[in-house]
Amino acid sequence: MRRYKLDDTLREQYLAVPKILFVPPYKKLSNDTRFLYAILRERIKLSQKNKWINEKNEVYVIYPLKEIATKWGFSRSTASRLIEQLKVAGLIETERLGQGKANRIFVCLPVLPESELDSQNPNFRNLIPSDENPVVSNSGILFPEMGSINKNIDNIIIEKDR
Repeated sequence: MRRYKLDDTLREQYLAVPKILFVPPYKKLSNDTRFLYAILRERIKLSQKNKWINEKNEVYVIYPLKEIATKWGFSRSTASRLIEQLKVAGLIETERLGQGKANRIFVCLPVLPESELDSQNPNFRNLIPSDENPVVSNSGILFPEMGSINKNIDNIIIEKDR
């Protein structure tokens, strides 16, 4: 065994799990579900390179369930269950392409309910750096996530409470 040296960390590749997945409404997700979300977000880079974009300019991922299960050590039923949990949580949407074809997977931005914005709420304080400026858009308030490398896919949407 040897200790990490400065150059060692630069050679490794990492999956980034957004911090928002550890606070409500995502707090109850399993770590496997969070892990799969991080994998799918990472696959967006490949999709962009392959120009897998629909007519609305939305990037989609093509990742067959069998391949997810095999590559990441899940059974096929576990991979299917994790995909379903991501759908229920609103973190992905899928489009069926027909029998024998892999579904298109659209990775969605996490949504933080407006009630979580209370400055006294420790969940919110842990998510957003104090010097971060929100970006207001028609779809809500976007906060670039702390420590993000790719600001285009690492945002949080604040949704008005109903």
